[in-house]
Amino acid sequence: MGGVRAILNIEMICIIANYETSLERFFSPWLF
Repeated sequence: MGGVRAILNIEMICIIANYETSLERFFSPWLF
């Protein structure tokens, strides 16, 4: 169970990181 939970945590971190970078890429024309 611990290994599965670690894999899910890594996937969530990757999804959140991709979401943040996509937001920065989307808002960068207005911010800069």
